[in-house]
Amino acid sequence: MAAIDEYLKDYFSSIQMDEEANPYFVYQETIDPKLKDKILFVEIKDHILYVRALHPSYKQLFKLQELSFLKKIKERLPSLEIKKIVFTR
Repeated sequence: MAAIDEYLKDYFSSIQMDEEANPYFVYQETIDPKLKDKILFVEIKDHILYVRALHPSYKQLFKLQELSFLKKIKERLPSLEIKKIVFTR
């Protein structure tokens, strides 16, 4: 059975919405596959990407890649002008 994010991605691609309308999917495609299910997208607000780590060890692993991830996400979502990533509970 396909995951809900696959159904939503298929739906949005079928109606020709651009990437910036779907930052969740850009996040899912950009993050390291090993951390995809461990570092969760929460929201983008005031040029800040809020994420949640399922465990402190995953947070530390993500921190090692944070700068390169931030660079990639800025390239894919330039109009959102993401300045930093903040962990939330």
